[in-house]
Amino acid sequence: HPSPLPQGGRGQKSFSLSLNLILRALVVAICLALIVRTVVRNLDWVTNEALFRSAVYVMPDNAKAHAILGHELKNRQSVEERERAIEAFRTALRIYPEYLHHDSAVTGSLGNLLFDLGKREEAFEVLEQAVGTDPEWGILHYNLGLVYARDGQDEKAEAALRRALSFNPEVPLFRSAFSRFLIERGRFEEALAEAD
Repeated sequence: HPSPLPQGGRGQKSFSLSLNLILRALVVAICLALIVRTVVRNLDWVTNEALFRSAVYVMPDNAKAHAILGHELKNRQSVEERERAIEAFRTALRIYPEYLHHDSAVTGSLGNLLFDLGKREEAFEVLEQAVGTDPEWGILHYNLGLVYARDGQDEKAEAALRRALSFNPEVPLFRSAFSRFLIERGRFEEALAEAD
């Protein structure tokens, strides 16, 4: 006849002790995994560029992530990084063409970068397309006017800057840019009148 199982014997204590050790080891392993993940994730936040590159990697179809990366890279000194900024802006506009209507800084920055890197025709194409898409947005005329002025196309620059002012006469940026344009061309009295 079978012997009864011991109640509360060594076997049960051993099992309870093993279970306790396994649970503790599991908690320690989870904590270590979370620490490692935090350290790795913090590497994404070391610089703005690393953060925005991570955002582009995680959300490759997000126009805003590409635009923000472009803004981060646009003022860098190296031509390679500025080319990457151009690509980021172009990608943002390819993903979401309506960006032209929501963030003039994207087209303005793209146009200025293209111009700075000697891609004049592309610069004017981007900026003129932006103006054509939304002809009553003063900032687009302002951006185009600045690039025309840098290119020595004074008549077009003046027309674009005046157009920007006609849509937004209260914007100090437009008024000061136009006054500066006039001063640089020796038209001091007109500049003074515009500054008032």
